[in-house]
Amino acid sequence: MNGTPTPGKLRALPWPKAIRHSGQQLTIDDSYEVGRLIVEVIYGGVRNTRKSRKQWSLRRIQQDVLVEASFATLARCVQTYEACRALGLEPPLGDVRVGHLLSLTHLNLRRQRQMIQRVEGQGLSIEALRAAAGRTGPGRRRKPGIVKAVGSLSKYDLMDGIEQCENFSPSERRKLAQSIGELRKQLAQVEKRLSRSNGSVVHK
Repeated sequence: MNGTPTPGKLRALPWPKAIRHSGQQLTIDDSYEVGRLIVEVIYGGVRNTRKSRKQWSLRRIQQDVLVEASFATLARCVQTYEACRALGLEPPLGDVRVGHLLSLTHLNLRRQRQMIQRVEGQGLSIEALRAAAGRTGPGRRRKPGIVKAVGSLSKYDLMDGIEQCENFSPSERRKLAQSIGELRKQLAQVEKRLSRSNGSVVHK
């Protein structure tokens, strides 16, 4: 990107509309385009995955540019684009889904291409692809991330030691508030998706 990118310049990029609306589900083509803009336009085609400081980390992009999206969503978009770039895939991606791509990252590129061809030719579901790729054994269901996350969270009393937060520095409080806000956004997305699937979600 020519010149020093500012938040205003980055917000003006042609982002897919769905990334601007919290809770709206991205298509795989949307995810590809978000990832492409981050990797190719903002990072100049090369993403530094080391933890060294850089002007526009993915976290800062989420906080200052795409505030409606979660950090996890942006990370998934980048993964989607980089997987497609490595495989020579471009939109429209048809029957291929993000879950298909991310299920194959443990395989070499030749094997990944073979499996994607099966998705395109046979319409394999994500679970069927995982089994075929040896990610999980036949009949063994992969536990969804939301189930694992909620299960892990339920092991802790979130009010335990809450009074210690009163002694946090302003920057520590901001980071905690941002993490809670991001978690709230992701939970809202999950509830919305479950509501569409099951008719309602019961709150207690």
